[in-house]
Amino acid sequence: MSSSTLYRLSGLALIIGSAASAILNIVNNYAFPSNNNGFDPRVVTAAPWMIVQLLLLIAGVLLLFGLLGMYLRQAKQTGILALIGFVLLFISLFMLGIGVNLVDVLTIPFLAQVAPKLVESNGPPSLTIYFIIVLILLTVGTILFSIATLRAAILPRLAT
Repeated sequence: MSSSTLYRLSGLALIIGSAASAILNIVNNYAFPSNNNGFDPRVVTAAPWMIVQLLLLIAGVLLLFGLLGMYLRQAKQTGILALIGFVLLFISLFMLGIGVNLVDVLTIPFLAQVAPKLVESNGPPSLTIYFIIVLILLTVGTILFSIATLRAAILPRLAT
């Protein structure tokens, strides 16, 4: 398979992953509002919740593959700024899109059956610190990667 085909496939993965992630996060917030302050054990053990979380996990994987292809397409022209932005962005998306959703798919339903009181709470305070750190990495990584991408002017204007 040629590199241009791989770049196109990564672009398609980025588009599908972004759209699916946006739509599924909206569905997740409106279909399961009780999960905003802890998890309802009856909700997290039901099939619809597990399906949405699994689809969010798949969307996160697609986003990571798409981002990797986007970086590799312009790596030579963007330099160290894009590398730093890419690494920060990749780590934060991995922690949010894969890490959190993997816990939602595998751990939360199990805990809801075994220890429902544990999932009804908001979790330990360290979880808030985790999300703050991840969001800072995501913000800084996005800004750096975006600046490098715009300066390189490699991708089509519509993509930037």
